[in-house]
Amino acid sequence: MSYLQVWKIEIDILKRMNHPGIVNLVDVIDEKSKIYIIMELMKGGELFDRIVERGNYTEQDSMKVVKELLEAVEYLHSMDCAHRDLKPENVLFVEKTEDSKIKLADFGLSKVHTSNDMLRTEVGTTTYMAPEIINRVPYSNACDLWSVGVITFIVLSGYPRFGMNLKMTSMSVAKFSREPTTSMILCGMS
Repeated sequence: MSYLQVWKIEIDILKRMNHPGIVNLVDVIDEKSKIYIIMELMKGGELFDRIVERGNYTEQDSMKVVKELLEAVEYLHSMDCAHRDLKPENVLFVEKTEDSKIKLADFGLSKVHTSNDMLRTEVGTTTYMAPEIINRVPYSNACDLWSVGVITFIVLSGYPRFGMNLKMTSMSVAKFSREPTTSMILCGMS
């Protein structure tokens, strides 16, 4: 799949979305050799950066972030869409304030599907991938809920599950070899 096809999929998905927890697509300028995607300005940065700055969130602060994240995912699933790459880097704050709302971004790996269709493509960021994706078995949009659980753990603890380095969490599945990792072996996923 070409970059142009990926961008067009993301644009089509964002055009369907209308929710306060999902970043807005403002405009698309499609020229012969380039596509310009104009998105809502998100001034507050990534959840990832806030976790690195803070170390971790209190239970009260975590509750607000996770609640807003789950509301956005619920809407996404009601629109028959699986994000498939939920991670702190794709959760953006509207403002720089501590009480800022969050929004989901980066729908490049998302997939629109009917509830009867199972997804099969191995996509996402390894640290946040559901076991079904790693084990290469058909999966549903519930894979996003696994990712929300991992994000919740990181927000509360300040570090990823299985003792991985927080900087490793941004590596995509394409950057990993097919050899089982220590974390996969510890979880029985090899």
